[in-house]
Amino acid sequence: MGGISLEDYSAQHIGINKIAIIVDFLSTILDIMKCLLIFALIKQFNIMEQSKKSLNLQSLIFALIHGATYLPAVWLLKYHVFSQPVSIAIGVVPVIAFCIFIYKYIKAFSVMDEVKQRVQFEAVVIGFALMALLVMILFLLSLCDISNPSWFGYAQLLGYCWLFYFVGWLISIRKYGA
Repeated sequence: MGGISLEDYSAQHIGINKIAIIVDFLSTILDIMKCLLIFALIKQFNIMEQSKKSLNLQSLIFALIHGATYLPAVWLLKYHVFSQPVSIAIGVVPVIAFCIFIYKYIKAFSVMDEVKQRVQFEAVVIGFALMALLVMILFLLSLCDISNPSWFGYAQLLGYCWLFYFVGWLISIRKYGA
């Protein structure tokens, strides 16, 4: 009958709506990232104010930048919106942001007093130990064919890393009263 059927029109319309939603989402994320980057650059170029608060703030800013790049990257990669080379580039962005965050975080250690350094190192050690325990348990359960990837997949393990770090941080804060 020489026309577009209702099903074809609906499929095309839904596809266009998905693209519009993705473009809106990416535009919002890019706006947030631009604001964070501008704020970070302003702080970075203010050399006269290289104090303890500035280094801690820088590590916090880069942690936020990492979060602002990680979440959209996971969402985009989960739904395979782009080709493989573009997907790889999208996946590299949060890794670079995380590397910068870790660098700034370790640099902030150098200006902390001894008690705050102990609190941070102890939090990392407790978090690492709890994470190693979780991975060992998950490995042993997977050998028994008992696993739940929706609760303990790779993406969720990152969340558990942060959770265990904050548990260690709370334990250390109470211990040292800092």
